[in-house]
Amino acid sequence: MDIAKVSSEQELDAVEKPVRDAFSSFLADAGLLGTDTTVIGLTFRTGGVHFAAKALEFVPPGLTLLLIGTSLTDTEVDFLSATGMPVFSFHQRFDNELVYEMLMDFTAGVFGWVDADCFVLGSVVWQDLLAPMADTVGSHAAFTYEPLGFAKTPLVVWSRKARDLLQAEGTTLNSYAPEPTNAGRAAPYSISRILTEHHHRYLEQVLGVGPEGELQPHDGLLDIFENGRTVNSRRRHLTEGWFGPGVRRTGWLVDTPMMAEIVLRAHGFMTKRVIADNFQITPDIIHVGASSYRERMRQEGASTVYLARFRLTDLFEVLLADELVQRGLGEVYEELSDTQKKRLNDESGIHPTEIREAARSMLQGEGLDVGALRGDPRFGFLF
Repeated sequence: MDIAKVSSEQELDAVEKPVRDAFSSFLADAGLLGTDTTVIGLTFRTGGVHFAAKALEFVPPGLTLLLIGTSLTDTEVDFLSATGMPVFSFHQRFDNELVYEMLMDFTAGVFGWVDADCFVLGSVVWQDLLAPMADTVGSHAAFTYEPLGFAKTPLVVWSRKARDLLQAEGTTLNSYAPEPTNAGRAAPYSISRILTEHHHRYLEQVLGVGPEGELQPHDGLLDIFENGRTVNSRRRHLTEGWFGPGVRRTGWLVDTPMMAEIVLRAHGFMTKRVIADNFQITPDIIHVGASSYRERMRQEGASTVYLARFRLTDLFEVLLADELVQRGLGEVYEELSDTQKKRLNDESGIHPTEIREAARSMLQGEGLDVGALRGDPRFGFLF
């Protein structure tokens, strides 16, 4: 279900109200509406069950985990429900930012989420994430935006105190921008939340202001370019190689959930990162990333150089889709695999028979001991 873009937060709230109402009912049916129990959401798009099913294999037993998807087919819902986890699906497209807001609004305790393309190998990571938080810690996160160490979205848990402060400050776990923008959003209608005067004040206080009056560059402070792309402001010098000469910067936004982190930092809260080196591929975790937005970038005409950043995700997409077909969920995943195999061959010269080897090579290039995974049945798709 596609809806025309909205132009204000009021319009956005009205459009998303049916999703919120359905999610509230879903939580009530599961006995989790307003719960004090720690709740983790795992979100993915329709046609993304291959990533979600694999991510589930790395979630500790006993964790209250919600599987949250858009426009899932009956077959996909049945497949996921067989895991015993509550499954939410709604016909209207929505993006992760709404899920983050709903988790904060409709539960009462510690809460968080894990991306469907984030596979947690080390049990100690979950132990550290879910451990009681110190009074001055607002979140436990696997990865952080630098240089100031704000929580990034792939895997993060928020404290009850952080929730209370953000609600008091009128700030949610969304992206924020000076003007309504759809840049970087998965749902075609959605926009970022709009910065208020006190948000601007906190941004200047925490990030600092440069000599020309602009906020100091930061990984989670995103430049918006006229082609609709967003790039963190610390990497803007690379954009000519990605987008070509003459593509102008037209605006900026604060990436999800960095505005919330800035408000928390201004009030004395810190983020505790549980992955010491902040690398997204280590013996403890593999976050391949971009599983939900690479297709949109292709449709928008991203350059081959830019798309090459996501080659590992392309490789995983084929291997996980093939594994899902073997498990009996062939409906769209066989076609998805075939399409991606052709793209890998056309864009990167990787023949279908070379995909496993290419994926292993890329993981090794990131410093992972791939041989150590050979005996783990969860990684059978790599061998």
